[in-house]
Amino acid sequence: MKKKISSQVRYEINVIKNILNVKKNKSNCKMVSGWKNEKESINNFVLIIPVYNDQQFIKNSINYYKDSKIKIIYCDSSKEKYLGSFPNNMRYIYLKNYQFPQKIRHVLNKIKTNYVALCPVDDFMVTPSLKKGINFIKNHKDYKMVLGNFLGFKTTNNITFYDEYYYNSFDYNSSVKENAKNLFSKYFMTIWGIYDKETLLKAYEIIQKSEPRNHNFYEFIIGAIFCASGGVKKMEDLLILRRNSIDSWGSMHTSLIDINKSEKIKTDFKRIRLHLDAATYAGYSQMALNTYINGVNKKYKNISQTINLIERISPRIGLSIRKYYFKLHDLYRKDYNFRKT
Repeated sequence: MKKKISSQVRYEINVIKNILNVKKNKSNCKMVSGWKNEKESINNFVLIIPVYNDQQFIKNSINYYKDSKIKIIYCDSSKEKYLGSFPNNMRYIYLKNYQFPQKIRHVLNKIKTNYVALCPVDDFMVTPSLKKGINFIKNHKDYKMVLGNFLGFKTTNNITFYDEYYYNSFDYNSSVKENAKNLFSKYFMTIWGIYDKETLLKAYEIIQKSEPRNHNFYEFIIGAIFCASGGVKKMEDLLILRRNSIDSWGSMHTSLIDINKSEKIKTDFKRIRLHLDAATYAGYSQMALNTYINGVNKKYKNISQTINLIERISPRIGLSIRKYYFKLHDLYRKDYNFRKT
């Protein structure tokens, strides 16, 4: 689908493309982010970039953000410590073998700012649009989370970009129940975005207490807590570039819509319901999950029925289609082992 992208954001995309194209023996690229000329620093805000056994992407990330006025923390739980250097606006914290929720909570407890953003080390939050999102959440105290659009990119051969999760903006700022019904009926990923720090910390505390084995529950808990805490907004102008990968945890864990078929998901949800309802109100967790399941089933019913029909005729072709289609849609995953056939 075609979307209007401002000239400033388009320039930043070209900066990122240039960084990704730089050969390993070159230390700098010719183009620099527009933040190079930005005089105003962003106060009371930190960008958190988690790293886990993907340290090969740190250098590209540094090259993009190094001229920004943003304070950045790389939290790395890889097996080995990264030995490279970082510019003055960046800090590196090594947390060997920390689980994802554990290291995010650790960093949130360390920093003093009121607002944070999360972005993976192999992705990029386009900085001019990031500034818009930060300014919005700072100037609208009743909003606790700002999400954006995702533009995918592939790095094989030439750098190519494609629409991944590029949807219209939304604005939910009503009652707790209405916020949750709106978000979960047309669910949008919440794991990467801009957040009120204390609310995000509350979400990760519940994640750690609940210890869900199915990591798809991370986003469920984050979305549920933020809907219960204030407004949730998706800005079409906030753009995140995501590296093409099928290794997301969405692809490695059973979809939550299969809760009636999976004892593991049921067990996870019992623990989550205990802590999430305690932080909100009795029955809130079940209402949110039911809304999510109904929304996903409605969205993908016809697509899933078609693929199921193809699988009955040709399991090999059907499995290939399911793998290709749903790897771009984290909301609806099957617990397949994508074996070579």
